[in-house]
Amino acid sequence: MMTKKLLITGVVLTIIGAIAAFVGFSMGASTNLVWHNGVKIARQSSQTYHIKHLSQVKHFNFDTSGYNVEFKTGTTASVKVTGSNLVNPKVTQKNGTVTIDSKTLDAPGMWLSGTQDALIIITLPANTKLDSLSGTIDDGNLDTQAGFTLQTLDLQLANGNADIHGMTITNSGRLSVNNGHLNLYGVTFNNATVSQQNGKLDVESSTLTGGNYSAKNGNQEFDNTTFNQSVNIHNQNGKVELESPTTQGYQLTTQNGHIELFDHDATNQLNQNESATNKVIISTQNGSIEID
Repeated sequence: MMTKKLLITGVVLTIIGAIAAFVGFSMGASTNLVWHNGVKIARQSSQTYHIKHLSQVKHFNFDTSGYNVEFKTGTTASVKVTGSNLVNPKVTQKNGTVTIDSKTLDAPGMWLSGTQDALIIITLPANTKLDSLSGTIDDGNLDTQAGFTLQTLDLQLANGNADIHGMTITNSGRLSVNNGHLNLYGVTFNNATVSQQNGKLDVESSTLTGGNYSAKNGNQEFDNTTFNQSVNIHNQNGKVELESPTTQGYQLTTQNGHIELFDHDATNQLNQNESATNKVIISTQNGSIEID
């Protein structure tokens, strides 16, 4: 009896799958047969939310999982969410805060055609200024090709990479990246605390004033970067490399590694103008320090 029921269920699912596949291929769409309160067909869909009264918007808050997040410039402010038609993302605007709450479809199923990309695109006019950008982005990448100015940053990423271009933080910032690479290009960060675990940090053509940059299990590279006030860099398991830096002083220590400061070498500690107002303080546990 049980075997007969299983056979019937298998036949029904096969028929439904064949129908879904035919519909998906005929429409040229990404189609997935899933169990979501019953057997349903998931397709890719997009929704665009227009941001009203942008001059009154001061905060962006994220709570996303499984979505890549992109910032770009445009003439009008909007949030475009692309994902499963079975999931209703929440984009709200209230009291000067835009909140994006989107989760990918978590349901068993089988792919029938194509793939389904979950993507959030935030479009803002050039030179937009915000009070804060905050929240969490899990299992997705962050890409900010559009440079804009923030007073504060408080963002946590897990299982994804971050590419941040041209961002300015005027007051303070906190950025945490777990299991992903972080690229900072042309940024101006004031009093930022950047922490990474299991990923590489690349900073290029940027200005860092104060702040702390720590890493566990990954190299840190700073190219053509200006260090103002006291910038602290710490690495637990990885190399720290500075190429063509601009600052006045260096305070360098390593427990298990080698130090190269321009034409000078040392085993554990090496300082140069360590009492200067603008300096970089670097310490490593298991990794070398190279500056040239």
